[in-house]
Amino acid sequence: FEVEHFISGARKAFEIIIRSFNKSDSKTLKNLLSENVYKEFIDNLREEELSNSKSEKTLVSIVNSEIIKINLKK
Repeated sequence: FEVEHFISGARKAFEIIIRSFNKSDSKTLKNLLSENVYKEFIDNLREEELSNSKSEKTLVSIVNSEIIKINLKK
């Protein structure tokens, strides 16, 4: 396990999540999010669809990335 490699991958995943959310790409979101977070994203997409509105999220920069808690298992 390499911390920098993990954080780099997490940043890339976050960018993909934002991009997928903007495109309403539920398949990609499902593969990257936990079940609870995925449900929140899908509920938000449905609300936008029902209200006939669309907001777009833009990732400008990631200021800080750190691991808050880690459990390593064999």
